[in-house]
Amino acid sequence: MPEDYMMRLIEQTTQMLASIMARKMEGGNDGATQEIETACLRVTGLSFDLIRRYSPEALFDLMQHGADAYQKSILL
Repeated sequence: MPEDYMMRLIEQTTQMLASIMARKMEGGNDGATQEIETACLRVTGLSFDLIRRYSPEALFDLMQHGADAYQKSILL
């Protein structure tokens, strides 16, 4: 069962990175940045701007709430 969980995390991360790379190929950095912003909100519930400004410790504290906090932390 833990292997299934890790495989799902790897698949989600791979899909997210593929989407970012596709946007970069289509629209340069602006497209990739927009895709990163969208992925941050979708995956973590936090804005990309907030993630860039906060320390890892502060982000960890923010993400301690909720049933899927561990998964979000890993993806972040």
